[in-house]
Amino acid sequence: MAMRSTCLASWFLHLSLYLAIAPAHAQSCPPTIDIAERLTKAADGFNVKDHASTRSLTGMSVVEGPLLEEPAANAVLAPLSMRANGHFWPFRTAIGDSEVWMRCHYQGSGISLDRRVEPHVRKCTVTRSKDPKTGNTSFLAECA
Repeated sequence: MAMRSTCLASWFLHLSLYLAIAPAHAQSCPPTIDIAERLTKAADGFNVKDHASTRSLTGMSVVEGPLLEEPAANAVLAPLSMRANGHFWPFRTAIGDSEVWMRCHYQGSGISLDRRVEPHVRKCTVTRSKDPKTGNTSFLAECA
């Protein structure tokens, strides 16, 4: 029984050390969102048909400081590198307690998703790729 307790204690010690030094996961924008469009006021003489649709990710902004009610009033950081295949925001050190947000943008929608960037993060990237078979463009936006 003592051997089993020692093995179990050793396993928990190794697990806690692994979790302490394991690389943290990347925070990613969802590749699509499902939205429901709704007209606020119908035009006279017309029937309204509401419908749901899926919108694809088209990019990401990095916002510094508290999020304000009006998105245009937020401090949006310019990427250090802007290329045809993506953007790059490096940070000299991990973000720590700084208030930095990733803002995910979606095709044909005024909806954006905001998520506070985790303290361990040292860079954010947006990568654009084109499927050679379909010609469809996709984006991957993440902070790690």
